[in-house]
Amino acid sequence: MNIALKKPPKNKSHLTSPEQLAKKLSVLIGQAFNLTGKSRTDGSNVRKLVGTTLFENNPPQNASKSDYEIIPPKSKGVPKILLEYIDTYIVTSGASYNLQVWNRNPSSESVQIQYLNSKRLMSSVLDFI
Repeated sequence: MNIALKKPPKNKSHLTSPEQLAKKLSVLIGQAFNLTGKSRTDGSNVRKLVGTTLFENNPPQNASKSDYEIIPPKSKGVPKILLEYIDTYIVTSGASYNLQVWNRNPSSESVQIQYLNSKRLMSSVLDFI
């Protein structure tokens, strides 16, 4: 996955709207995806596919390392695709997979990213796509 996806946007207001995220990811609908049957591998492959798709479609500008701080120790609970503040999951039921993209820990009010300008990305910021 592109290293730029692992850094937050320059500002909280630069996050892509849920409608725009849906539009950017709509190119994945109906696209073939090879499943290995290994949930960790499949999850990683989906995350790379989603990350690449978002990165190729006008992503927000990254914050510089001096502009923010990741609050949770060892970045626990922080989304993998931090640039858009989303994470990916594959939910399985039997032989079928269902891709869902959303922010982690949606019921928690904990701070994930603290910007130096006092803005925060909270775990309760929730985007369903």
